[in-house]
Amino acid sequence: MASVLSAVPFRPLVVRASKHDLGSRLLSGALWSIAGNALAQALGLFVGITTARWLGRAEYGQLGIVLSTANLFAVVGGAGLGLTASKHIAEYRRTEPDRAGRIVGISAHTAVLSGAVAALLMLALARWLSGSVLGSPSLARPLAISAGFLFFASVNGYQTGVLTGFEAFRTLAQATAIRGVAGFPFLVIGAVRFGLEGAVIANVLVAGINCVVHGILLNRQCRMHGITVGYRPSASELRLLYRFSLPVLVASLSYTPAVWISNAALARKAGFADVGLFNAAMQWQNAVMFFANAVANLGLPMLSSVLAEKNSRLYRRVLGMNFLATSGLAVAAALPIILASPYVMRAYGSSFATGYMVLIVTTIATVVSALNIAVGQTIWSLNAPVAGMLLSLMRGGLLVGSSLALARYGAIGIASAYLVTAVLQTIAHIPYIVYLLKRQARLWSA
Repeated sequence: MASVLSAVPFRPLVVRASKHDLGSRLLSGALWSIAGNALAQALGLFVGITTARWLGRAEYGQLGIVLSTANLFAVVGGAGLGLTASKHIAEYRRTEPDRAGRIVGISAHTAVLSGAVAALLMLALARWLSGSVLGSPSLARPLAISAGFLFFASVNGYQTGVLTGFEAFRTLAQATAIRGVAGFPFLVIGAVRFGLEGAVIANVLVAGINCVVHGILLNRQCRMHGITVGYRPSASELRLLYRFSLPVLVASLSYTPAVWISNAALARKAGFADVGLFNAAMQWQNAVMFFANAVANLGLPMLSSVLAEKNSRLYRRVLGMNFLATSGLAVAAALPIILASPYVMRAYGSSFATGYMVLIVTTIATVVSALNIAVGQTIWSLNAPVAGMLLSLMRGGLLVGSSLALARYGAIGIASAYLVTAVLQTIAHIPYIVYLLKRQARLWSA
């Protein structure tokens, strides 16, 4: 790992901004994240293209809206436990292993219970959602089936959080690779052999496999760290989890429903064929953000670690490097996708070929959103969570408002809504981040 660090152009800042080899650990985690997700990302793109070619635009759009609805309920089922478990396991695994074990236990119980409640709610509302909200009664059965997907997704949220708290980045990379390889045949065969319902069932099976793999690896990590899982937390530990999970849940609910509402508006105004076109374009959002997100994982710890020096000049340097790294990598990934957009969309099938402008607008919106990654990390590192939550709510409100206004123009309208949201979010962030940095500099100088 030392040889890897020596090749990093901002190695002096990584080393200076870290203690106890934090920079090396974080960079190692980013590298393992890239290694594990690269295979899964490639297989995911291939599965998406194969599924879209076989199902066609309309059914591919229906699959997208079904999974989007399941993800919306999964946010509630997850109850903010992923980040909560990650934070507290990292804090207590060395100093208070018994307490860490009880946090693992209560997180597991809460995830299973809240996931089951969310799944039952999905089952109860499937017919109403398909007919009254989405305007497609035939989706009631696929929505009901997807309840299994959201249950497993809810449980997996806490599992991933615990493994992250253990800094088991290599283990997470292995789990991601296993999911991609094991799930690949299910997803392809499900769509090709059984159509829409087969694709939904395949996603449920893959989510279940993912939970089993993560569960086995989680138990192994607990044994490695000498942590015994306990299921009788104290009242203080319950309050600790509640006070942290609730803000995380609110922050998650500030944007995920907005994404779902935009998809639902597109389905009702333009039809599922346009939803399919938009989902195909959005699949490349992860490709644009792949390396940027890996580097972004280093940003928050680095910014937080230089706070102790109370050096505004150093803080701005780290912030500037983080901004250039994340936005630069996003631009570098976006350019070839934009240039090849006609060929990319044609790969999904002839009916998708005319939608290359949707991919271009979506990719530009993703790049603009990448400009705000460093801003968000600054807000959290400088202890401004209320502002961060309000800005997240603003982002969700902007997306809902612009989507409802532009949905009548089809997929290109929703892509434009994402671009408008990203631009306005950036405009709102600029004066606030300037104010926040000046305020912090005054505090440090005092």
